[in-house]
Formats: sequence, C-alpha cells, structure tokens
Amino acid sequence: MDKLLSSLRAAAEATRLRLLTLCADGELTVTELTQILGQSQPRVSRHLKLLCEAGLLERYQERTWAFYRLTRNSSAAALAGTLIGLLPDDDPTLTLDRERLAMVKRQRAERAERFFQENAAQWDEVRRLYVPESEVEAALLGLLNDIELRDVLDIGTGTGRILELLAPNIETGVGIDLSPAMLEVARVNLEKAGLRYCHVRHGDMYKLAFPSASFDAVVFHMVLHYADNPAAALAEASRVLRDGGRLIVVDFAPHDLEHLREAHAHRRLGFAEAEVRAWYEAAGLSAGRPVRLPGVDRDVVAGDAGQRGAPGPRPRRRGGTMSASVANTAIAAPEVSFEFFPPKTEKMEQTLWASVERLAPLAPRFVSVTYGAGGGVRHRTHAIVSRLRRETALEPAAHLTCVGASRAEVDRVARDYRGAGVRHIVALRGDAPDGAGRFAAHPDGYGGSVALIAGLKAIADFEISAGAYPEPHPDSRGPAADLDHLKAKIDAGASRLITQYFFDNDVYFRFIERARKAGITVPIVPGILPVTNFKQVARFSAACGATIPSWLADRFEGLDDDPGTRKLVAATTAGEQCHALRDEGVNEFHFYTLNRADLVFAICHMLGVRPRDRGAAAAAA
Repeated sequence: MDKLLSSLRAAAEATRLRLLTLCADGELTVTELTQILGQSQPRVSRHLKLLCEAGLLERYQERTWAFYRLTRNSSAAALAGTLIGLLPDDDPTLTLDRERLAMVKRQRAERAERFFQENAAQWDEVRRLYVPESEVEAALLGLLNDIELRDVLDIGTGTGRILELLAPNIETGVGIDLSPAMLEVARVNLEKAGLRYCHVRHGDMYKLAFPSASFDAVVFHMVLHYADNPAAALAEASRVLRDGGRLIVVDFAPHDLEHLREAHAHRRLGFAEAEVRAWYEAAGLSAGRPVRLPGVDRDVVAGDAGQRGAPGPRPRRRGGTMSASVANTAIAAPEVSFEFFPPKTEKMEQTLWASVERLAPLAPRFVSVTYGAGGGVRHRTHAIVSRLRRETALEPAAHLTCVGASRAEVDRVARDYRGAGVRHIVALRGDAPDGAGRFAAHPDGYGGSVALIAGLKAIADFEISAGAYPEPHPDSRGPAADLDHLKAKIDAGASRLITQYFFDNDVYFRFIERARKAGITVPIVPGILPVTNFKQVARFSAACGATIPSWLADRFEGLDDDPGTRKLVAATTAGEQCHALRDEGVNEFHFYTLNRADLVFAICHMLGVRPRDRGAAAAAA
C-alpha cells in the first residue's frame, strides 16, 4: 500500500500528470519536454525525478542525453495508464501539449529527412563507415537461411540494398521508407537489377499498411537508432509477421559517439541486448542469439532474431520485466568557487566584505576577483586579493586581462601577485571598455588570452583558469575555431575552464560533448549566475552572447518593483538549474555572486554545501 500511495502522491500534480501523458506517447528528452510544457528545464527535471522515484517513469542516460518513458513495470504501468485514462480528452492544456508534441516530432523528422536527402545518393557508402557491409550482409543471410522465404518486408529500405541481397531467395519483396529521395534511389537500383518482383513505397514503420501475417521475414537494417519509439516499431512489425516467420534487427551495440546525433541524425546511441530482448518478448516473439560484428569505433549487432512461435494466444504482458527501484545513497556535496568584483564606493566595499564573511564558512575551492577593463579599478582588485590572502583562510584567484595595458605592465602586476602569495590567476582576454567598440590589443600588450597565459607561465608556475563560452561569443569565428582556441589556451598552460553563465543546461552539455570530442580533457566548470536584476542580466547577455529562454523572462515579468519576490524566484531558478546539473553528474560550480551572498549561500545549502568551519567567518574580513 505504501508504494501505491507514494505513486499516487507523485502523480497528484498538474505538471506531472502532463508529463505522464506525454511520456506514454514515446521516449522524450528533457529538452523536448521543456519545449512542450513551456516551463524551465530545472523545474521539469525535478518533476521527472519525482516520477522516476515513484516508479511511474523510467530514465536512461545516453551520454549527454537523458530519455524518459512510461515505466515497463506492469503494476506501475497499469496505474499510470489508469490515471492517464481518467484525464479528459478535451482538456485545453493537454490538447496544447499534444499539438506541441506533434510539432516536436515533425522537427525531428525534418532533421532526419534533411540528412537522408543530403546522403541518399551515397547512402550505401555511409553505411560502410560503420562495419564492412559484406560482414553485415553475410550475418543477415545466415540468420535467414533456415526458413522458407516467400514474402519479405524491409523497413527503412534506404537504397533498396537489402531487397537486392535477399532477391534470389524470395518471391516478393517490399521496402518502405519515409524519405522520397531514398525511395527514388531505391527504385532506380531495383530497376537496374531487373527485380520486378521487388518494389518500394512510402510508408510509416509505426503504421504499416499491410494486413496481419503478411510476411515471412521483416528486416530493420540500421534503422532503429533513428526511431523515436523502437519498441512500438517492433510491435507493429510483429503484427505483419506470419507464424514461424522471423524479425531481424541489425543495429549498433551501445556506444558513446555523441556526434552521430548531430552529424547523422541518430536518435539512439545503440541498444543493449537486454533492452531489445524485452521488446521482442512484449511483441510476442522469442529472441535468438545475437551476432556481434566488431567495428572500428562501434560494434554492430545482427540479430536478436525474433521468431513468431506456433499458433496460440500471444502473451498478455506488455513492456517486459524491467522494474524500477530507488537507492537512498549519500551523495558528496559538490565543490564551489565564488567570484566577486571590486567595489567602487565605501558602502559597496562593506557589502563585499560582508559577503566574503558570509560565504567563507562554505570552504570554497577558491574565490576570484575581477579585473577592471579601463584600469581605474585594477588597484582595487590587487588590494582585495592581497587582503584575502593576508587575512582569510580563503584561496584567492586574481583576474588578469589584456585590455589597456602593455605586456610590461601586466607582467609587473603578475609578479606583484606572486610576491603577495597569490598562486592562482584567472586569465582572460577581456572586453573593451564601455563605448569603445570591439576589443583592440594594446600596441605593446598581449594580443589575447593565449599569449597572456603563456606569458604568465613564463613568469611563474601559476595555476591558471581560463574562460569558455558554451554559446558563441559575439567575436566568435565559428565553433571549430572556438574549440581550437580553447585547446591553444590549454596548451599554453591553462588547467581549468570556467564557462560564461547559461540558463539552458543542454547548451552546457552539448558544449562539453563538443569539447571532449575535440580532445579537451581539463575540467570545464559551469558558471552560474543567480538573476536578481533581470533587465541588467538581459543587457549582459546581449553583450556576451548568452541566450535568455522565454521561460526565464516569464518568471521575472512584473517583478521590477518587487525585490523580495525577485530574490525568491532567483534562488529557486538557480537552485533548480544546479540540481539538474547535479543529476547529470556535474560536481563543481562557479558562482558569479555580484557581491551578494544570501542568494549564493541559499543555493549552496540546497546543493548540500554546508559550513565546514563556523570559526572561519571570524577569520574573514
């Protein structure tokens, strides 16, 4: 009874009921669900976590993508189905959700179609990049050589190659595909081969236009990794399979080549054997032994050859035998660091040191102090960093930029820091002072961050953190050039990257994936900005290239004259973002404090970061 009550409590909320309804339609990512619901990603992630903990949804991770689907546990699935069935079909919110879901699916299909359109003519060559096609074809023929073949269906036929391969052993062959470009190529190939008993047509693998029990064999050849709902596709294929017939799946084993999502429109990064077996069982098929074909970068599995058994009742149970469980384990608190800026007035300086005193007991990894672009506040930066070093137990990191100073001046500042005991530098190119247009290097200065980092390492063995932009900076020369620039910073001596702030976590994870693929292995710490003044952040974002999602603007709408509510919204929003990052394995955060401690302290508390030494406050300031 306790488990049932827990599941009911988890579902008893409007957004979570909407999520159950959407996930009952197939596998969806957090980004897609956020787009459909029109809510913030951290909020949606929190709801999803609760539904998974209650056993109503399942979550599985593929590199930087997390997919959610309705549970396959029979009792929990039945409960979810009952709850969904009680919702009115004409509910306006659910109707809008269905319309947005349809739009998301259309966008997916359009991305895949663009890829197929661009690659139709050389599709067979593209497939050979994975595993030698001769090996795949030999394995496929081996899985079919012990049954009588008359009628064969090739789902996702592409160029028609599988029909050509099986043609000598069949009476009729039908290939279906959603891509007109692919079908055009396939028709030409079949005509050239003189295979008049093989033909192709436009078709949807989820809604096959054939009567039940129409084919002796159905083949999915390198198709399922494009599918939104592979289980549903296999179930529909099972429907058109004759008793004693065979369903063949040729596809990737699990791999971690994330770039295939964008470069080749892959939806899934391979399939585990247990997962496919569960789909076969749910479709009323018995799964045979798979044939594994090693590839250069990834393996291909030919088979899990499902066979339709003798006539008789099909299994009533759907969804396999997977069950969800929740483990209550202690998770170590993440590491944090804080950024402050030099104050311009005596009152602001009091605020700064009060913030330092408030945050010091959290034992941050380091605290950094920004460096003025025009030169007027540089002496303040030095004074603050030196005082932090002398009077607190905190590890200070001084910002240094290339703006408005000669190489000799920058080198002198770096040596002064070294003499004051500062061992950590945040090295940045810096932006031009307000109204000065684009960055221009000092005639006798460092030309950019790479040269600055190399110069600092030549002075002393500083620990150096550098900046990174998950979204393109206005001065960006393109994604490839940006990654090359990051690698040059690391080669020059940077050992950590701290990102510009962002509000969409997928932006960060996609950036991480691109960076790792480019060979960048140093820590890439997410920069977190609690938003207290939305208009100010909007101006910052326009200048640095950070995107502000519409849901964030909606949260702060009408709060210009309500600072108390703004603070609550800011803490909640940043806390949700950090929790969602933690759920994906992030264990270090850099907070842009804007010299305001209360919000950052609250967010750290939500993350499990607690004061480690309450006496540290007395040592600060």
